[in-house]
Amino acid sequence: MQRGFTLIELIFVIVILGALAGIATSKFMVSRDDAKIVVAATNVKTLFARLNEYYATQGKFENNKTIADITGVNLPIKIGDDSCLNVSNIEEKAIEFSIGNSGSCSDMWDIDALAQIKNQIELDNNRVLFGGSRIKF
Repeated sequence: MQRGFTLIELIFVIVILGALAGIATSKFMVSRDDAKIVVAATNVKTLFARLNEYYATQGKFENNKTIADITGVNLPIKIGDDSCLNVSNIEEKAIEFSIGNSGSCSDMWDIDALAQIKNQIELDNNRVLFGGSRIKF
């Protein structure tokens, strides 16, 4: 009598391992996409918190400074190839933004805290006035 596994048993084990690997890979991909959304959402919240802080201490935005200089947040804020938020114009008391809603950006803007920011930006024709109490963090 020979000891060992039959070809059918080996194929069965390989099929089961392949299925488990497929499930694990898809879960990993979803987790990776969720992590990218969280990073972008954190960058948006950090951007607005630091813009408010800068305006509160300086009293105005200077045209010779970039958003990265002011906040330390690089623009555009992207998820993969999708641009979710960018600045199109900086004025003394206001900043004009462009919002992207494609791909994962729409998932990011569905987060409650960010939905408030997005609604405020869109309410003022993509322009946010600073120095008031419109957007709270």
